[in-house]
Amino acid sequence: MMRKVKNMHTVVPKAYQVSKEGLETLKEQLAGYQQEYAEMRARLIELRQLKDAEEYDLIDDAIRVTYLQEKIQQMKLTLARCKVAAVQAKSDIVQLGSRVKLVHEQGKELECQLVSALEADPSKGKISDQSPLGQAILGKMMNALVEVVAPRSKARYRIVSIA
Repeated sequence: MMRKVKNMHTVVPKAYQVSKEGLETLKEQLAGYQQEYAEMRARLIELRQLKDAEEYDLIDDAIRVTYLQEKIQQMKLTLARCKVAAVQAKSDIVQLGSRVKLVHEQGKELECQLVSALEADPSKGKISDQSPLGQAILGKMMNALVEVVAPRSKARYRIVSIA
């Protein structure tokens, strides 16, 4: 059961299960935000010292610095709540991190990897375990017939491989 914790304007779940790769990606994102924050803050200090600096440059940079501060704080809170999911190397059951091949009832194939909501990127085939498809396949075995109920439609798939 996930308990919600309020922090500033964001509601953060008590814990996230992520893959090892997902955790590294989040850490890299945080490092990128921190680097950009340091650069923007230094630029903002320089602009404030210049007498002929355009006011809109100062405002735009100040807004970006504030955004980055909030994003960094949010990322730190998220990372503090991340736990690497225990994934069995070879399993016949769909779990977080599994690469799954599905066949739609009309014959169309779909390949995806089941990941946490933090790692999800449908354009790369990374499907959230919180999505309708993710919820439908999580914990299922090979050859299972699953029904995916989405807001506008229903679809049936058969799980043909799990890696």
